[in-house]
Amino acid sequence: MFTPFNEERKRKINLGGTSSAVSHSTLLGNVRALRTERLEQQKRHDSAARVQAWWRGTIEARRVRRDMRKAFENDLCGITGLRCLVIAGRQDDEFLSVWSKEMVNGDSLFSLPRNPQYQKSWLVLIKQAAALLLSSVARNPNQSSSVAHLKVLNALLSRSATTTALGSVGAYVSVEITNYLLKRNFYSLASQSFMSIPLNSRSSPSLPLLVALTIQPFSTFEIHSNEYITSLNALFSSILSIPLLPNRIPPAALVDLSAHIPFSQLGSLDVNSIIETTHPDDQLNLLANLQVFVPPRYKALNSESRRNYFTLVSSLLNALPTKILNPVPPKPNATTTTTTTTVPSALQSDSDEGSDDEDRRTKVTVVTTFSPPKPPRQPLTPPDTRTLKRLSTLPSTTHLTSLLSLPSSPPTRPALIALLFALCAVWPADVPQRILALSPSLVREIYRGYVRGGSIGWDTSLSKIMEDGGEAEGEQEQWPPFLLLVELYTKAMMTMGDDEFFGSTNSAGAGGRVLGSGSSFSGSIAGAAEAGVTIPRNPLSLDELVEWSAKLKNLA
Repeated sequence: MFTPFNEERKRKINLGGTSSAVSHSTLLGNVRALRTERLEQQKRHDSAARVQAWWRGTIEARRVRRDMRKAFENDLCGITGLRCLVIAGRQDDEFLSVWSKEMVNGDSLFSLPRNPQYQKSWLVLIKQAAALLLSSVARNPNQSSSVAHLKVLNALLSRSATTTALGSVGAYVSVEITNYLLKRNFYSLASQSFMSIPLNSRSSPSLPLLVALTIQPFSTFEIHSNEYITSLNALFSSILSIPLLPNRIPPAALVDLSAHIPFSQLGSLDVNSIIETTHPDDQLNLLANLQVFVPPRYKALNSESRRNYFTLVSSLLNALPTKILNPVPPKPNATTTTTTTTVPSALQSDSDEGSDDEDRRTKVTVVTTFSPPKPPRQPLTPPDTRTLKRLSTLPSTTHLTSLLSLPSSPPTRPALIALLFALCAVWPADVPQRILALSPSLVREIYRGYVRGGSIGWDTSLSKIMEDGGEAEGEQEQWPPFLLLVELYTKAMMTMGDDEFFGSTNSAGAGGRVLGSGSSFSGSIAGAAEAGVTIPRNPLSLDELVEWSAKLKNLA
């Protein structure tokens, strides 16, 4: 049957449900985005919690600090105020400033330890307070409160001040406080304080107090105690190594420092420790500063102190580069004419090719040891003119005269000879001639006392030298006299004529002066011969020369 509605649009119904158009990758992306959003929300929450906790802590710290300051001000001279000072003074210098000024103005510094109830607590707290005061001075010694800090420190470390205030307990208190500070870089912080004050601020009120503070341990500790020796070594390593120390200190304080440094106890110095723990710049400054303090006291020192001091100076000279101590003067600019030679291109190309071939060749080096190389020497800052001027007194005639005029004693003589050899090594053009002019008999003394009976140079010791490099037991102390004798006799031979070399023996007792005292000695020989005077003889006999020449030949 025909119906006119065949084209009628009918609604299509899918009985299986609606189909999703989202792919698998899109679904995973949506999941990741939701996860990232949750993580960001968690991070924001945690950050907000940390900020809130920090803010609550800051508010609480302010409140505690405010309450502590109130308690500190209410009991400034009591045990509560001292406890607040130790806690809050680590971060707030104002606590230290208020407390030290109060201690200086009044007589309340030693009021607490007079009460037996607070003696132990006060000693524990005052040691920490002293360390805080010293650190504050080292950070800024130019501030107004540093003077009060230093006055309090000097009172605490002074044995006489604590004994006057506390009686017999005062000595124990000063020893305990000083020992506590020594273990916490007392001299390093004092050196930092000196260095923080400008060189041209010699009138600073902190300088005399700093000088007094550095010498307090030597009146507090017993002589020859471990603390005393530790203080002496630290004084040389940290204080006497300050650049231009005599120029930094006022004259009155400099005299006080020079008078209270225990130079009579130099025999207790640990020379090796000082050399190993100091920078080359500090070694140079130490050597220059020692020339200001020690040479005027040579004759007052005992033999042990002189021996150790000579060892220290010779070790410093050997540790420093020679060019720094004895700089070569610059040569004047001379006008020179340069001649240019034209080389043919063919020859030039051949020479270039040859040089390239040589550069490409394999170079073989024979090594004697596979141990790691020594670390390179630390760079040394060129010294200023004032330091060089003080160092120039080492090879001067005045200084050499003071050295050679000292009484000869077996403990000090080897150390003095080692020092003279170190001076000759640094100033080879001046020192040997001055030594010969001041003490010609030294050549004979060195040979007969130290070289003739030594093992260096004998046939039996030659194999040992090849094996141990001259570092066998007992031979290290023999090398300085041997080498000094070579240096002195070489200079003597330059001014010694044949008549003097084979001279008469009648002048052997003429006061021991057996060599000329100048470069024109040959002329003086001729004048002496015309006047009928016996010509001075060689300081060594011909037999001694033969024996010594054999040793030198074996070494060569």
